[in-house]
Amino acid sequence: MNRVEIDCTDNPLDIRPIVTEALRTYWAVKSQTPKTKVAFLCAHNHQISTQRLIASAILTHVSTAVFANEMQHNLYNSTVDLVHQAKPELMYAVKHVPLKIMEELDKNGSLTAAFFMQNCRTHGANETRNATWRYCMENGRKMAFIDSAKTMDGKKIDTSDATSARFCNSSKVDVVSSEGVAVRNEIMAYLACNQNSDIIIPNGLMHVVSRPKRDRHFVAHKESLATLIENNGMHVITILPNMQYDQPILDSNVPNLMNGHLIKAQGLDERQFNDDTWEEEILHAREVVSNSGGFMSPSLFR
Repeated sequence: MNRVEIDCTDNPLDIRPIVTEALRTYWAVKSQTPKTKVAFLCAHNHQISTQRLIASAILTHVSTAVFANEMQHNLYNSTVDLVHQAKPELMYAVKHVPLKIMEELDKNGSLTAAFFMQNCRTHGANETRNATWRYCMENGRKMAFIDSAKTMDGKKIDTSDATSARFCNSSKVDVVSSEGVAVRNEIMAYLACNQNSDIIIPNGLMHVVSRPKRDRHFVAHKESLATLIENNGMHVITILPNMQYDQPILDSNVPNLMNGHLIKAQGLDERQFNDDTWEEEILHAREVVSNSGGFMSPSLFR
C-alpha cells in the first residue's frame, strides 16, 4: 500500500492539498494502466461539511467519474413511500416506478436527486450534499445510489428488494449492526463496480476500513468497502480525513488497508452540521470552497 500523510493545520478550511494528492495519484495510475478503473473512496463523518467537500472537489476535476451516494439504490421509490407517509393525500398522485423503468427514465440520477431534495432531509450536512447534486445536474454528471434497500423506518435491510435479498437472507438484519454493515458493503461494492467507470464514493468511515471486534460496528478487513472494491478489480484511492472520535480505530486499522493508495489527513476543520444548522452550513461550505480555490460556484449552496 502506498501511503501519504497530509497536515492541513496551516489552513483547516483548505482541502486542496488532499485533493491535489488524490488527483496526482489518479493520473499516475491512468498513465501506467489507462484501462484500469479507479475508485476514490472518500471517508467522512456525515455531519462534517469540510470532509464531504473533498469528494465534491475531486468530482469537478475528473469529468468521466460517476458520483456515488451512500443512499438506497431504490431511492426514488423509498422517497415515494416517505411522501405517502407524510402526505396521505398524495397517495394517488405520487406513485412507485418499477426499477427497470426508472433506470431508463433517470439514466444520470438527476430525477431521483431532485425528487429527494424536494421532499426529504437526512441527519447530516444536507446542504453540502445538495450543492454537489446540483453541480451534477447542471453539468450532466451521472449520480449513482448504491446502498441497500431499507425498511420504511430505515432500521433493517429490506429483503423484499431483489438486489438486497441477493446479499442478505434475513429480514431482521439491522443496517448498522456488524452483519448489516458487512452486507451493505457487499451491495455497495457490487453496484459501484457495475458502473463500469471511474467512480467517486463519499462514504461513512464505518464502511471504509475494518473495525475492531470491540466495536458494535465491527467489520473484518475482508468485509471493508476498500477491500471489496479492490477485489472487484478497481484501483482504490482511499482518503481518510481526521476524525477525532475514530482516531484509535484509524491508527490500528490503516496499516493493513489494501494494496492501493491511502491519503490520511489531519488538521481539517471538523465543525458538524445538521438540519437545524443549515444556514451556518451554507456559509461554512462557501468558505471552504473559497479557501480551496473556488472549485464550485457559491450559488450552488442555497
